[in-house]
Amino acid sequence: MGTRPCLLLAVLLIATASLASTFAHAQKPREPLTEGEVMRLLQGGVAPQRVGKLARESGIGFEMNPAVERDLRSAGADDQLLQTLREQAPGKGPAKPKTETPKTGAPATTGILLITVDAACKLAVDGEDAGELAAGAAKRVNLAFGEHLVRALSTEEPTAAVEWTGRVEKAEQALAHLKLAEKLALAKAAREKAAADAAEKERLKPFSGILGKWNHVREGLKAGDCIYSDEMSYEFRPESMQGDKIEGEAGYRTTRFSPDTSECRDAFLPTQGESTGIRVVLSLDRENGGYASSSTVDGEVFRQFIRLISPTRLEVIAVDESGKPLTSGDGKPMSAIYTKVSP
Repeated sequence: MGTRPCLLLAVLLIATASLASTFAHAQKPREPLTEGEVMRLLQGGVAPQRVGKLARESGIGFEMNPAVERDLRSAGADDQLLQTLREQAPGKGPAKPKTETPKTGAPATTGILLITVDAACKLAVDGEDAGELAAGAAKRVNLAFGEHLVRALSTEEPTAAVEWTGRVEKAEQALAHLKLAEKLALAKAAREKAAADAAEKERLKPFSGILGKWNHVREGLKAGDCIYSDEMSYEFRPESMQGDKIEGEAGYRTTRFSPDTSECRDAFLPTQGESTGIRVVLSLDRENGGYASSSTVDGEVFRQFIRLISPTRLEVIAVDESGKPLTSGDGKPMSAIYTKVSP
């Protein structure tokens, strides 16, 4: 045989073998897509329409159920693709070529966290807004395996919040129950107390400077040849305040120094002794920048005008019914300086 015929025969044999190989490959059935392959296609950015076309051409080798659909939707599947996969699932639609290759789907990498809360709140998962949740309601969130932080912020009290930290480790559902109601109750109580304290502070404001106990001591007083001292006091408490008035107590006592004789005792007997619990009513005198005071002792009414000199000192001036200062024999106003001895 000549060289040219041999060359033609060799070319013919090679072409025939190539054609047979191509034909055999074209006739080989495609293997059904596994769940893992569909997940990887979607996570890799392949369009859902393209994945659906591949599923129609090759079929799928896994069952469709709510958990699988949830994972696929999380990976990027849309409603149309999910419908296609349902139609191509084993036992649905036209029969698909079988393969002896075992299923090799990728292991799951996400799980479901079920979040419940006992008070209405705004949810955040790992710092991202997760919407609102009503008291007693539940919310399912698809999360990657690992540790996660869930925070519930009360929609009623912005200072009330609670956090949950835990792990999602399996494809099975994990639970995060946030007890916000107790925090909410504490925040409410704190807010109400702060409001009550502020209201009380405002209520006491007109009399805040005069609250407490005040004393005035006079020494070296004389009754005949006897020398003695006396002590007068006022005390005003916040619980005795009503509107523009406050009720307090006045007290009086005398101390005899010398000489300790019957004559001396008789000389100042009318002024010695002790009187406590004398009712005193104080009202605001805004016009004069102080307080008008009145008290009754043994049926006699005593009136005073009281003004603060400093946080620890006040002046008490005896006045008549018209509010005019009373004077002593030397023409000076009858007044006394009281010092604060207790708040």
